[in-house]
Amino acid sequence: MIPPLFRRLLSPLRPAVHAVRSWNRMRALRAGLRELTGVTSEERLDLALIDRIRTAWGNPGWTGDAGFLREVAARVWRCPGPVLDCGSGLSTVILATIASRHGATVWSLEQDRDWYEHMERKLPELGIDNVVLWFAPLRSYGSFLWFDLGAHELPRHFPTVSCDGPAVKNRAGSPEQVAAWRSGVLPVLQELGVSFDEILLDDVEDPRSAGLIERWQHGGLATEVVATPTGSLVVARHSKPPGRAVS
Repeated sequence: MIPPLFRRLLSPLRPAVHAVRSWNRMRALRAGLRELTGVTSEERLDLALIDRIRTAWGNPGWTGDAGFLREVAARVWRCPGPVLDCGSGLSTVILATIASRHGATVWSLEQDRDWYEHMERKLPELGIDNVVLWFAPLRSYGSFLWFDLGAHELPRHFPTVSCDGPAVKNRAGSPEQVAAWRSGVLPVLQELGVSFDEILLDDVEDPRSAGLIERWQHGGLATEVVATPTGSLVVARHSKPPGRAVS
């Protein structure tokens, strides 16, 4: 434990220490993203690289684990096209870096105003310009909560949907809506006429994931739990190939 006198002496130095740490993290993050940009095959999207980028990013309590990020990145690598990112953050940065290889855009939805503004600043700092970032607070869709897209329009088809959000906390809505958790991505996209190939769901350890999987299965999706070295995720696909929406 640091004695009170030392804490008082160190207090004026804290902003400078914080600035140095932030600078070091940004330098490490940029280095990791440069390495990711230089990857030449899906096999080289290794877990160690993703984990280094994740460590440099910080914010571990709100960031998908390295295994989930690697799995989503691999699918974006092999399936060119726009990407839907439900919940902005490091996933947005990694997926945009991969998607830029084939000129694709990441559409990222964020429910928190402060974090949205943070990401608005961070993306240009990292030289990322292929992200459409929307502030989309939660709204009620009856039995569930999901992002409010307002008058925004999404592309008609997404090969990959990354579902690491929204965050639906206990006081966000009714008990039924909280229990529904992130299940709303399927009915909302269906209502909008937006098709997709795969949804990847993070945070499978959340007790609400069992009910979510059941809802998706009732909605016509086949689900598979995929284990990674850092955790598990759910991959959901249509039981029968859907007809793509016509633009």
